[in-house]
Amino acid sequence: MQNAKKVIIVAISALFEVAALTFPKVVSIDELVAASGRVSYQQVQPAQSFSYTTFPLSNYDQSKPFRGLWAPTFITRIKDGTVCSYHGFIDIEQGYLVKEWWPQYYSVKDFQSFCKQTRIDRSKFKKFEGRVAVLTKIDCAEYAHWLLDGLCGLAMLEAMGIDYDWLCVPYNRGYIKESLKLLGVDESKIIDSSVDNFYIQADELIVPSRLTYRIPSSFESSYHLLAVHTTTWHLNYLRKKFLPLVNLSDIDDSVFSKKIFISRKNAKHRKLLNEDKVFELFEQRGFVRYSLEDLSFLQQVALFSQAEVVVGAHGAGLTNIAFCSPGTKIIE
Repeated sequence: MQNAKKVIIVAISALFEVAALTFPKVVSIDELVAASGRVSYQQVQPAQSFSYTTFPLSNYDQSKPFRGLWAPTFITRIKDGTVCSYHGFIDIEQGYLVKEWWPQYYSVKDFQSFCKQTRIDRSKFKKFEGRVAVLTKIDCAEYAHWLLDGLCGLAMLEAMGIDYDWLCVPYNRGYIKESLKLLGVDESKIIDSSVDNFYIQADELIVPSRLTYRIPSSFESSYHLLAVHTTTWHLNYLRKKFLPLVNLSDIDDSVFSKKIFISRKNAKHRKLLNEDKVFELFEQRGFVRYSLEDLSFLQQVALFSQAEVVVGAHGAGLTNIAFCSPGTKIIE
């Protein structure tokens, strides 16, 4: 009978643990702070307006907004907080989904499907003493999202002078490792969130908000175009941190062409089926084709920083135009 009771208790516990990843209630960060005594936050940047010249061929302002407001950025602190999975789910006992933490280009339904597909073995969780800064977010390991949302977390921590004992980050990509090393991050502080059954608890979680969150917005779709918009202050941070390092390295940027054509032959999506034929037209005009996956992160910074003309299909590699000089011509 006692064994049967133990089985029932374990089964009920398992159901409760799975339910915690369904996030049944969507709340704002202010609502979460009001509901939980363990959560507080501080603003980093106030709301900022943006206005661009409308692209003449664009018919979809909801996916390519030219005027709007960037939401304030902030850093959340959670006492005895837990974070799990490769997506960096912040696990709060009430099962809340904080809308400022998840990507705006996913609907609530999309996000909840992520949660349902995520299986965490909570019996294997690890406890870390001290403060764990969490850069891990949905999609943040992808190149463009890493530059815009991942590294923005470090920018916020630096701006607020917040120190941490550990840094939770998906440490399985070469450009992530290289960029963190270039920024002087101590590798011994890294908690790799890309491992199987990732689930940890810390004395305190420090969670920077997402950068690419726009208000107001009724935009709920699996389109990811919204993520390519970003704030001027973060672009300045990237340029300030990485452009000077090109000159300090042994990279000879004079070997790069000033007319660059970005290949997507090795990409999984958005390939040009006739890329070779298209490139022939550009090659006749002095362009050189580059596969960015063959270059280190700092080499990519160097390549784009000296370019006069950049041509490429829509893709993460074009995030590197953040390192271009004013006046560089971009053909997407």
